[in-house]
Amino acid sequence: MASTSHMTIEEILLLLGDLEESEANVASANVVVLPPQNVDCLTDEEQFNDDNTEDVDISEVCDNAMLNDETKCDRGFKVRPLLEKIQQSFAKFGVFEDKLAVEMIIKYFGRNNLKQFIRGKPVRFGYKFWALCGTSGYCYNFDLYCGKDQGCEENIGLGRRVVQSLLFVVDDPLSYELYFNNFFTSIELLGELFDLGFRASGTIRENRTQKCPLPDKKEMNKLGRGGYDYTSDLDSGIMLTRWNDNNIVTVATNFDSVCEPLANVTRYSEQNRGTYEDIESATGPTSRLHHNVPTTESADFSPTYQ
Repeated sequence: MASTSHMTIEEILLLLGDLEESEANVASANVVVLPPQNVDCLTDEEQFNDDNTEDVDISEVCDNAMLNDETKCDRGFKVRPLLEKIQQSFAKFGVFEDKLAVEMIIKYFGRNNLKQFIRGKPVRFGYKFWALCGTSGYCYNFDLYCGKDQGCEENIGLGRRVVQSLLFVVDDPLSYELYFNNFFTSIELLGELFDLGFRASGTIRENRTQKCPLPDKKEMNKLGRGGYDYTSDLDSGIMLTRWNDNNIVTVATNFDSVCEPLANVTRYSEQNRGTYEDIESATGPTSRLHHNVPTTESADFSPTYQ
């Protein structure tokens, strides 16, 4: 007799791992993804009672006969049919939030060759997913990271490819803001997103600023905590802001600006242990990024900064 249970994506992955180890014979399962209950625009009962779901043959997870020339480069080929069905269920409600963020990792401590270890993250061990999520945590699109893609273009970085591949579910780019961390952010990516109509901001690594004339770390430390500087590209309008927070942080944006007068933020005081202090924040790109993150590359791209 068929049974119904509510499972999170973590529980589904754990179930698949158990099935693969035990080689259990399970016929099929229906996968239905429900949106958050507090979203007013998704109260149509017809959407929630949609029974037009297809069966996923979970027994194929243990079947190595699925390996062929098309799947041999995909280390996640066994669970790919199930992930595609879950992805379709996520996407059928549309993108109902205007602020989006990228990347997710699902905690997992078992043994699997797809498990990742990322130092310095809140969740260090688990399956790494490229995910397009809203501020509520709802996932609109995702893809399992399985290592280096053999069929990718060498001149396009992994971060750019990931962002480009996730955004196909967004119909109206002008209605959304996109936020990501320094793994993804580059001047080229922000330029491409601007051309497509996306407003985007993200922290950026110093070696990707393309010799932007911002003060280096030594000069920023001399400004003291709360010190900042910013500059923008005359051609593309991309702005970079460097701020002395707990560390030196650089944020790049293709739509935002530094708002004056500056707002104050509370930080732990390193000089007076056990106390907190108010410091100035380069509001605009840094504050938006803090609150909202859960074209062909040109060979002669050279920004002109002011």
